[in-house]
Amino acid sequence: HCLITHGSNACFEAALMGLVRVEVEGLSESFGIVGQGPTMAVTKSYALLYERAAVARWSVEEIAAVLVHEVGHLLRRHCERGGAHGGDSAVWNIATDSELNDDIRNGGWSLPGGCVFPERLGAPEGLTAEEYYAFAESKVVYVHCCGSGAGNPLPNEPDVPGRTEGEAARIRCRCAAAIAKHAGKVPGN
Repeated sequence: HCLITHGSNACFEAALMGLVRVEVEGLSESFGIVGQGPTMAVTKSYALLYERAAVARWSVEEIAAVLVHEVGHLLRRHCERGGAHGGDSAVWNIATDSELNDDIRNGGWSLPGGCVFPERLGAPEGLTAEEYYAFAESKVVYVHCCGSGAGNPLPNEPDVPGRTEGEAARIRCRCAAAIAKHAGKVPGN
């Protein structure tokens, strides 16, 4: 369960500091990501893939929201949940984006334009990715790829050094401990 408010920065510090940053010029074109142009993605080994062009065109607020979005995939274990859920990985990515983005928006963050929200799927807010999947399956609005960390690996995702599963587990535990110190208002999902 993630607390996603402007006052919860400490909750994400361990995850953000644990990311291995990898600049990939032309990320969206190289890996066939369709949607909103230059972007970021995260691998299941905690590598943050980013395009300098995305960082250059987004505001500081939008960059922060996208970083919270990407670590949210890792902290909520979307890769593992997607594997257990089965189904189409691109549709699963849209469902996980909906799960994250409504919480991010309700926490007062501003995401870049073009992000998928529950209403775009005809779904109410506050659902889990598994619940959003049923809506997304019949209404795929675009294909965006957040990487293997979201359960939808990039085509030809680069094999870059990241974190071991043990390191990733320690990062998740540090984030959970920080979250436990803050009272939250975000729904339990």
